[in-house]
Amino acid sequence: MDQKQEFLDKSLNIIQTSLKRVVKKKFEKDQQGGEKYLKEVQGRIQTSVDINDAVKSTDIVIEAIIE
Repeated sequence: MDQKQEFLDKSLNIIQTSLKRVVKKKFEKDQQGGEKYLKEVQGRIQTSVDINDAVKSTDIVIEAIIE
């Protein structure tokens, strides 16, 4: 959840870069397994600029602010 889509896109790019590093280390000899892992993790990440949409099926919200 953020105010602008551009902020979400930037965050997703940072997450993608970090995940690729994890996959490279964790799945060094199993490229296919690494690609599967990457797609599964990415599939669980959802973003929104609408707060009502972001929390409609949520039991708990954790706010994280980078300062």
